[in-house]
Amino acid sequence: MNVRLLRSRAFAVSCLVMFLFGFMLISTTQLLPQLTQTLLNYDPTTAGLTLGVGGLATLIIMPLAGAITGRLVQAKWLILIVLAGTGWALYSGAWLDLDISFWNIAMLRLTQVVWLPFVFIPLSAVSYVGVPPSRTNDASAMINLMRNLGGSVGVSFTTTMLEDQLQFHHERLAEPITAYNGYAWNTPLAPIDAIIQAQAGIMSYLDIFWLLGMLGLCIWPLALLLPRMPKGAAPAH
Repeated sequence: MNVRLLRSRAFAVSCLVMFLFGFMLISTTQLLPQLTQTLLNYDPTTAGLTLGVGGLATLIIMPLAGAITGRLVQAKWLILIVLAGTGWALYSGAWLDLDISFWNIAMLRLTQVVWLPFVFIPLSAVSYVGVPPSRTNDASAMINLMRNLGGSVGVSFTTTMLEDQLQFHHERLAEPITAYNGYAWNTPLAPIDAIIQAQAGIMSYLDIFWLLGMLGLCIWPLALLLPRMPKGAAPAH
């Protein structure tokens, strides 16, 4: 890995943005199916289909992103909008509840991934500004590494946070459930614990979506550090 490429500000910022974008979005690719299966009792196929609508939309929009990057809109402004839009979409997931429908979840996922083409293509294009032509292969490999590394760190972080928050919310919700505040000694505790477990679970997912959303809403100024693409430059493929 040619770390000397990071001397280029455009490339260094591009790697950081790609890492953070992978951290935010790839982690939700694991979270949403897990949420639907554990809390909404979806089977694996149905849980996977909630992601399919967003994937189809991404395929349709991809050519549009390539057409406008560097021609109609500067890449840095597209990336700025994408980061803010992704943050908003993730933050909106912090208002889910256990009564949400399949299509509500599918539309939530669509609003999260519809930005994908407008970050990968522009970011790939602007990252090469200032990189010697002989080093473009190295640059491409490092950008892809940052995306995958960000996704791996994001999945690990959110999985750990989910377990910690689940324990935290379960303890807080179960604190008032005692035999001295209206619950008889012979009241079955299993149904009560199932309700507490479900509520603690959804609250834990909401905490994660809130955190990821705030991250997206806070990092958009990074795009201002990116250079303008040379006039007439085409996006890299």
